Amino acid sequence: MKDKIELTFPKKASYLSVLRMTASVISSQLDYNIDEIEDIKVMVSEAGVLFINNVPHDEEPLRVCFELTDTGISISITDRNSGEMVVDEGDMGVMIIDSLSDTWQLNLSQKRIILTKKLEKQDNR
Repeated sequence: MKDKIELTFPKKASYLSVLRMTASVISSQLDYNIDEIEDIKVMVSEAGVLFINNVPHDEEPLRVCFELTDTGISISITDRNSGEMVVDEGDMGVMIIDSLSDTWQLNLSQKRIILTKKLEKQDNR
């Protein structure tokens, strides 16, 4: 299976809850447990906050792409607004993303973050 869902969200803090809920519903299509779904919700929320706080303009919406595979979910968030993105290595959001995701990449020049959460098959689900 490989499904791809692309959406745009206004680059405003008031829409982060919509992004979180969307991530929850999409990731529930896979066999994640409730704690893993919560991790995914927090990861996308923190990624959204990174763009809201670190790219000065908000005319263009955030582009969010969810890719679902048999092995997990990959979520790409891109900010197409003008302006340079600068993120402090000690940023709390970065530390949260690092602790909850299996892998992640932040491309400052393209203003894109890719978050990955692997699906671990367990017998007790």
